[in-house]
Order: sequence, then structure tokens, then C-alpha cells
Amino acid sequence: MLEKLKGNINVEKLRGILLMEADYNFLSKLLLGVRLMRSVEARQGFPEELAGSRKRYEAIDVALNRKLVSDMMRQMKRPGTIIGVDAASCYDRIVHSIVILIARHEGLSLLPLLSLFGVIQRMKYFVRIGYGESTSYYGGRRITPYKGTCQGNGASPTYWLIITMIMVLLMHKKGHALELKFPLTNEELHCMGFIFVDDTDLIVIAKENESVDDVMRRQQQGTLC
Repeated sequence: MLEKLKGNINVEKLRGILLMEADYNFLSKLLLGVRLMRSVEARQGFPEELAGSRKRYEAIDVALNRKLVSDMMRQMKRPGTIIGVDAASCYDRIVHSIVILIARHEGLSLLPLLSLFGVIQRMKYFVRIGYGESTSYYGGRRITPYKGTCQGNGASPTYWLIITMIMVLLMHKKGHALELKFPLTNEELHCMGFIFVDDTDLIVIAKENESVDDVMRRQQQGTLC
């Protein structure tokens, strides 16, 4: 268990990192972090909003995009909102059945997925802190197994990325995306916000003749979605 905030050793503020068996972690990284990622990237399946856990994307890109969007609001003299939302404990809340279906849709075979998630559902969790390792554990074989993919699992970033990929596509499908047309090039921008792992900026800019109340209503609907 590591300090999430430097100097704060309260148990609820510590981050539990799993030290997983090396061969299991290597297989997870190979199947998900390498092969599945290459497949989705090759077909350009990831929406441009997704920046975290991808090559050649950094957090500074999201900060720059936020600044550029703010500049656009001022230049167009339109009201708009940028709201930051955080998916707390994202890796620990991943539902196995959902991510298996998405991975299958992206071409990964079923048996390796069942093997990888079977280990997570049956593993015994011991805790190591500064005083040593716990003698008791939680987990093991349960009627209702624990969910999540574990902090420290080499495939967790990919699991979360393909889930947020589907969420972004649904936001677009439901109409919760910014639509702008550039006057010089006539190019169109379709964007619901910017996402870096679990940190998300949802963006709404008023359309012509929209009021501040209209913007707030659309922002609330997008956030609830």
C-alpha cells in the first residue's frame, strides 16, 4: 500500500497496488496491452477524445486542448462550460462481463479472457505495509466474486481504455458532443470533451441563439449520461 498523498498514511488515503505473478502479468500485457491495442489503433477505433494509456499522448495535450477550447468560446463570444468529472477507483470498478464482451468484439478469443479473469476472481489478497504482510486475506473462491481488474495489472489500462471508448461513442450517438464548423476550411469538429484515463473534461459550447440556461441544461444531461 503506497501513499497517494505524500505524508498522509491514513488507511483510506493509501493506494493498494497489487504485486501480481510475473508470468500472469506478462500474458496480460501481451494479449491486451500489445495485441489488442495494436488492433484497435490500426483500424483507428479509439476516438480522438481518449488520451490516456496511448502512445504519443500526454497529459499536457489535454491541458492545451482545454485552453484552446476556452479561447474558442471567447472568440465566438458564446457561453460554454467545461466540467471536470473523475471516475473514482476506475480499475477497481470494472465489471468483468462487460469488458469481456468489448474485448471479444475487438477480436480477442474467449478462452484467454476467461483464464485472465478467472485468476482475478479466485485470487487471495494479502496486504503488505511497513509492518509486514497480513496473515489473513480476503477474496478466494466466492459465490459472488470481486470485480475490478486490479491496480498493478498490466492489462488494466487497456481494459479501462476500451470501456471508455464505448462510453465516448455512446455520448456521440446520444448527441452529447460539441459540433463546430471552421469558417476558413469548412472542416467540422465533433468532440464531447477530453479524457486522460479516468479524468474527464466534458465540454458544451452554445449553439447560435442558445442561452446560458440552454447550455447548463445540455451540460447536466451530458454529465448524467
